[in-house]
Order: sequence, then structure tokens, then C-alpha cells
Amino acid sequence: SQGIPCSRPQFWSYGISPVFGRYELLVTEQISGASRMDTFIRSAETQPAIEALRQAYATVCRLHQCGFHHGTLFERNILVTGDGKKEHPRIFIIDTPKAIVFPYPVTGTRMASIDLLDLTGSVVHHLGGDHCTDLLTRSYGMPAGPAGKLVALAAAYNPGRGTRNMHRAECEMWEILSHAGIRCPQT
Repeated sequence: SQGIPCSRPQFWSYGISPVFGRYELLVTEQISGASRMDTFIRSAETQPAIEALRQAYATVCRLHQCGFHHGTLFERNILVTGDGKKEHPRIFIIDTPKAIVFPYPVTGTRMASIDLLDLTGSVVHHLGGDHCTDLLTRSYGMPAGPAGKLVALAAAYNPGRGTRNMHRAECEMWEILSHAGIRCPQT
């Protein structure tokens, strides 16, 4: 209902497996002809790659405006259709089991920064800092100063399990506080 391109859910279940422990399963509609964003960027020419990323950053902005924190927003969790030559690329956000939906926009908060670090950390190595700064300012709407700082952080960003778990705990804490009417401050 918010105009966010994603794969349509078909089936959801959860339970406990004697082999794997707790699990959650979401089966979604297959997106025909889609490839992962990281694969698309490596194989596409620069301009189609930038167009797909422009759409991705604009979509992430809409997600954040709706209060949606993805939690694992890496290139592998964005699908692209179209080849960028004959067909205009379209993007789809996938793999949201760690997502948290807040009752307020998360744009400009720590949750948004974590999502943007995850995405930009993988993109900056393909396209370079200038393109990433431009994508953050023009497509996401971030001011140039903070965008440049985020890109500089993202260039050296390589989160291990401990960092990812700490980010997850921090976001879950803000989710709990949001039920008491406490908002995460702007960064």
C-alpha cells in the first residue's frame, strides 16, 4: 500500500525444528528475470548500474519514511529486473526477516544510518565515493555533508557478527521504547 516494490508474499509459517531450532519461513512470488543487485552492478555498464541504485536509494528513503528498518540491507537483498539497455532496470526489496516497523519515520535516525551503511558499504567498492555521495544526496535526500561522512564510514565498513548483533539489539531497544512513545533521536 506504500508503493514499495517487493516480492508478493504467498505463504508464512514458523515453528521449531529438532535439527535447526526456531525458524520462520516466508515464501514469496518469484520475480521473473531478476538478478541480485551485486551481480547486476558487476555486469552492467556504469549508467544502468547507477540508475538501478538511484531507484534503490529512493526506495530505501520511502521505506524509512514509512518507519521501516530493513536490518540487512545489503546488495544481495535487492533484486533488479531489466538489463539496463533494452529494458529500464526495476528494483525489488527482499529478505526482510530482521525488519522492524516503527510507528514513526526512521529517516535521519540511527536505524536509517545502519541500513544506509549496510547498502553503501557494499556499493562504494563498485562505484566509488563520488557516485555514492551523489546517490545519497539526490536519490535518498540526505544533505551533502552527512552523505560524505556516511560514504567515508561505509568505505571502511565491514561489520562482523558482533557488530551486526549490537546493531540489532540497539534497533530492538528502540522498537520497545517506541511502544512507550519514546522516539529514537535524529543523528
